[in-house]
Amino acid sequence: MTLDFSTPWFTEEGQVKVNGTSDGPAHQQVLRFLERWNDASSDIEVQTSGSTGTPKRFSIPKQWMEESARRTLTQLDISPGSSALLCISPFHIGGMMMIVRALLHQMTLTVLTPSSLPMTSGNSDFTAMVPLQIQTLIKEGVNTEIYGTLIIGGAPISAALEVLLRSRKNPVYATFGMTETVSNIALRRLNGHDASPYFKCHPGIKISQQKDDRLRIQIPYMNHLDLITNDLVKVIDESTFLWKGRVDGIINSGGVKLLPEVIESKLAAVLPFECFISSQKDQVLGERVTLIIESETLPQNVLVGINEVLSPYERPKQIFLCPEFSRTETGKIKKRTSLDGAHLVWSKENGLIG
Repeated sequence: MTLDFSTPWFTEEGQVKVNGTSDGPAHQQVLRFLERWNDASSDIEVQTSGSTGTPKRFSIPKQWMEESARRTLTQLDISPGSSALLCISPFHIGGMMMIVRALLHQMTLTVLTPSSLPMTSGNSDFTAMVPLQIQTLIKEGVNTEIYGTLIIGGAPISAALEVLLRSRKNPVYATFGMTETVSNIALRRLNGHDASPYFKCHPGIKISQQKDDRLRIQIPYMNHLDLITNDLVKVIDESTFLWKGRVDGIINSGGVKLLPEVIESKLAAVLPFECFISSQKDQVLGERVTLIIESETLPQNVLVGINEVLSPYERPKQIFLCPEFSRTETGKIKKRTSLDGAHLVWSKENGLIG
């Protein structure tokens, strides 16, 4: 059954028409959110993803959500009355904000049950996805133009996936943000003439770089929120920055501090598979760089390619293979679980194994 409300849900700013399967769990979650949005409370209760710690629940003012939604719509130049596709979980902030954007711009919102392959029969002007979803669509040969302007968040975009996204014909953006900042506060174009390595903040948001390179975010319209994150950045100006990685991911190998994200970006040029860099304890180095590749076989000439693009300190001392990485529902790789399920195929000391 397809729902097409004859009496749409209203806010002071606009209305939204919702299409989708009425008995689907995602659709029911959207209805519950709309009921909460239209009640007398000034806040919405949300929960963090828990990807960087224990999940936390707290309340966010609806006004903050509206302000954030307006800035995303403005920066993306999404027209009022457009169509939008919700294929991520409406339980988390990313899905909630798609609903709020649809409300403010009087969009028709199509709701799909979240899955790694969000297939739709119609075209949309605006869609939000997690990396795993767009990666699966590309792998299956789906024409991504039907999703319109696409924003990707919820998990870091791997260097290998970013290479694939450059050839997409529809506008594709990486988002930067968290539940505490009410979804994204900055966007980075990944394809087309405007593609850039830099994130551009929404109007009104100011950023700066701490002495330890951590990112400081100041948001006046969120009760002057002043937040220092564990993200390592290079700030270009007060609204533009380059994301380099996370403080909690730094590898100290022989006294040299290495960022896994930087190494992974270099490997994308020679390794046509998903991979990630981790570390293990080493009696001499303190920590040794470890490469885990999502593959059943070691790619041909991979060692030659690694030596070409990585410095001696960056080169992995061990290589593991994992047939399929373990991921969260937002597509983030569960690195420890994936490493536990991988097997060693090469080490600097012993060469090829098995």
